[in-house]
Amino acid sequence: MLVVLPAAIYFSGVINRLGIMSEGLYRFVTQYITAFDLSFVFAGLGSTVLAILLVLISERFRRKKILKVR
Repeated sequence: MLVVLPAAIYFSGVINRLGIMSEGLYRFVTQYITAFDLSFVFAGLGSTVLAILLVLISERFRRKKILKVR
């Protein structure tokens, strides 16, 4: 969910449809929310890559231990 929901919000265009009348405030808020949203996407992708890497390392160590016991 750390990737899916923020990516859906980012690509749906909801952020660009905010009803803020002041142009300066509108740009500030949309850029802030976009950066905040993308930080969640990148953190989620990084966490997913790290999790896959750790699973692969764990499986390698597990196989070595199993083969050593036999």
